Amino acid sequence: MSGNSKVTPTDVILSSTKLSSSSAPQESTNSDKELQYLMNYVNSKKCYHSSGVENANVVNRQQKIAFQVQIWTLMEKRSVVLKEQAFDNRPTPGEDLEDMFNDKYAYAASETVVSEKTRGSIDLLNTRKKVICPSCQGKGLKPCLLCNESGVKLGKPCLMCNGQGSSVCTRCSKVGHVVQWNKLTVEWNTVYSVTYPRNTFLPDSCIHKTEGKLKTSESTTPAQNGMFCRYSATQASQTRAPTQKSV
Repeated sequence: MSGNSKVTPTDVILSSTKLSSSSAPQESTNSDKELQYLMNYVNSKKCYHSSGVENANVVNRQQKIAFQVQIWTLMEKRSVVLKEQAFDNRPTPGEDLEDMFNDKYAYAASETVVSEKTRGSIDLLNTRKKVICPSCQGKGLKPCLLCNESGVKLGKPCLMCNGQGSSVCTRCSKVGHVVQWNKLTVEWNTVYSVTYPRNTFLPDSCIHKTEGKLKTSESTTPAQNGMFCRYSATQASQTRAPTQKSV
């Protein structure tokens, strides 16, 4: 760059939205516009003089691209508890519990992005099993411990068992069997992250101002320790970084 500039920059930034990605010579009108951008850039610097731009020519173009990638990751945690009640004569498939993240236990959040931790649960009815009541061993009655099954206490009918020597098993409701099944509980929360992959020196704040957006498709990946990551609502904002020029 010729002239009386105080500082002679070797790399000059121009907006690539006005430039062609081709390295072929441009028409004079395009060059004039590019040099005008160069002059605006130089004038924005306190220690630069724009007089040297009058004799400047564009000799090289390098395409620069930057992205702002925003990712909302839906984290899913699953746990299982064993439930039990008196046998109710309903079907008992008796299936064993498989992997909690198996497709047969599908239970998705209503939204990919949740504002706070949410929870849901579902009874896995296919795991219902009929078993002998552990408390009364299938008898439906429990021996009265107060009267030692005699029905008499201090010469009078036992008040606890009404003189029967035994009482109804409350665990199985005198049925003698209970049904057990697994209940699946799911917790969701969203983790937000943003990155700026680029091949330019543009600052994050500049890339953030772009308006273009691209959305990716949803995918799911199992993780360790009962966690499940659902990658979705991922969008990338693309901006063409100002092209680096040598003059």
